[in-house]
Amino acid sequence: MREATNHASLRAFSLPRWIAIQFSSWADQELVHPYHRSAGQTAPGRPAALLAVLVAALSPLLAGCVVRFPDAPQRCGDGVLSLEEECDDGNEQADDGCSPSCAIEPGWACSGEPSVCSYTCGDGSIDTGTEECDDGNEQADDGCSPSCAMEPGWTCTGEPSVCSYTCGDGSIDTGTEECDDGNQQADDGCSPSCAMEQGWTCTGEPSVCSYTCGDGSIDTGTEECDDGNQQADDGCSPSCAIEQEWTCSGEPSVCVPRCGDGRLLPGEECDDGGLEDGDGCSLTCTLERGWSCSGAPSACTPICGDGLVVGQEVCDDANLVSGDGCSSDCTVASRYFVRHSDALPAIDALFDEYQWSQSIILQNSQTGAVGTYRIIWDDNGLYFALDAQDPDLEAVAPQGGAVYQDDGMEFFLDPNNDESTGALADDVHLIFSIADELATSSGSAGGGYSTTWSPAIQRIIDLGGTLNQPSDTDQGFRIELFVSWNDIGVAPPTSLQEMGIDISFNDRFPGGNVQTWWTNSDGGWAGGPSGFGKIVFLPQMGQ
Repeated sequence: MREATNHASLRAFSLPRWIAIQFSSWADQELVHPYHRSAGQTAPGRPAALLAVLVAALSPLLAGCVVRFPDAPQRCGDGVLSLEEECDDGNEQADDGCSPSCAIEPGWACSGEPSVCSYTCGDGSIDTGTEECDDGNEQADDGCSPSCAMEPGWTCTGEPSVCSYTCGDGSIDTGTEECDDGNQQADDGCSPSCAMEQGWTCTGEPSVCSYTCGDGSIDTGTEECDDGNQQADDGCSPSCAIEQEWTCSGEPSVCVPRCGDGRLLPGEECDDGGLEDGDGCSLTCTLERGWSCSGAPSACTPICGDGLVVGQEVCDDANLVSGDGCSSDCTVASRYFVRHSDALPAIDALFDEYQWSQSIILQNSQTGAVGTYRIIWDDNGLYFALDAQDPDLEAVAPQGGAVYQDDGMEFFLDPNNDESTGALADDVHLIFSIADELATSSGSAGGGYSTTWSPAIQRIIDLGGTLNQPSDTDQGFRIELFVSWNDIGVAPPTSLQEMGIDISFNDRFPGGNVQTWWTNSDGGWAGGPSGFGKIVFLPQMGQ
């Protein structure tokens, strides 16, 4: 028996040394034979010789035996081996053979107590369990690494190990090679270390590799995308990896730029660094109607003169001419020159008379619907026409109800051009919906509107679609109407006379309604004439 223990952590003590100490102590005492004690007799003397003989006889048998007695708990680094330790070199340092957890480190051998460790990797002898090879040195890139592990693409045998580079021999070494095409060339599908290159598939021995990126099918583990081509800068790279700032999905992959990062990438018409509609660059990075965008991040500005009122434009009458109701920079919508009709226009919703040539265009930015207003006059009265492009024709308000919430037209007229902040008795207001619902009112002395005005209005409605059917797509509607000067309550205007006016294109849609006014320069409701624009009556032909 080399060692006797009775506790997980014991104090070691040499047994022969302990016996010698004890017997030496006893040799100095008188021994009393038991039988002599009973007789009251003693056997004086010091049996030192007898004890010496006994110790000498036991020592060879007990040599090397250690008795361990309970003591303080052991720990790694105290130089004493416990059952759970492979080594203990008296410290807790790494890279000296015995790790901080008292395990033998790779390439080392440890023995004794405290443990003495020596680095064995590089001695030409393979230590089972810790070394895969040992070529007698500690060099890298020769097949056997400095820690005596076989390097990728190599095979090592014998002691000292002889290593040979096997990648490129046409035979696949299981566990170390994914392919072997018989060469050590790159970019042919099988790399110089016999790993399959991205976008390739290799089979057989020697391996035959084919480039699969670009076939429209995503090879799991080797491809992130496959858009059916090997083009760069389209989201999916020639090696079938998703390119930076792109997202790809599906097979074949459909890739779209990552909109909103402020970078202008192929496939984006603009990118202003945001993801909002209505600012020129949409949340899908496409140009919105009525805007021009340039640069990265894209800076977007309204296009004045295209007939669409967007952004900070106050008006846009599809031209860059001032004096026709909208200024050349689309910032002032104050005056609109109304042509005189020499012949009585037909109320037919065709607008084919030449007098209708000028227009005021109002766009509902929230719904995309666009209304084009035209106004002409003669000695009988005013003619209004609204040509609307609207994909959803809606009108549900009853007679006398909130007709302004339906698709239709609306105008306020300040005949005496007094520009009051509230409606006076001479001011009139008319709303007409595509359901042929009419609401009229006039001003009062208190500055509000009452429903006492009841003009005899001629009107016609032409619908390009189905009313109140949100599931279909409509073309729009046309409204043409006539109101006499007599009903308005004033005499026919003289040449170049001005009247205050505000007009609205009303658009109902699922979930709400939008009113787009020509001008509200005072910032208030359209019922305040001080914020109206002006119509200027051009003279009759020949005058």
